[in-house]
Amino acid sequence: MKSISTDQIKEIAEHIDMGLQCYYNAKNNKLLFIPKDLDYDDDMAECWQEEIDTLGNNPKDFIEIEAPESHDSFRIMKDFTNSIVKDSVYQNQLFNILENRKPFANFKNSIENSSYSEDWFLFKNNWMIQWVESLIELNNEEFE
Repeated sequence: MKSISTDQIKEIAEHIDMGLQCYYNAKNNKLLFIPKDLDYDDDMAECWQEEIDTLGNNPKDFIEIEAPESHDSFRIMKDFTNSIVKDSVYQNQLFNILENRKPFANFKNSIENSSYSEDWFLFKNNWMIQWVESLIELNNEEFE
């Protein structure tokens, strides 16, 4: 069996961040992605039918690589604010956002309209890659 590559790890991180579920087949070194909240009765499910069938026909061949939970995502925002944002006024604004209602949406909106948007994208992407790497390391035998 082949081991998972660095490019595959990056691909997994990107797809998980887009809200897709990721499955890895260690037998053939293939990745499979399916929308997390796919309504199987919806017409959109037809677009994913091949992936659904592949997973359904061989469930024991696949290992799910899970996305971070909401508390992990919250930690990403907090870590970014602590370590990357150097403007103390903006940093305090972000901390206030994180302490109030709808922190995810308001943080995203604030970052996207700031000079830190590129930094946020890189920080979050690197964090997601490390997340996937740590999951693989924890379950190394299953991935090889």
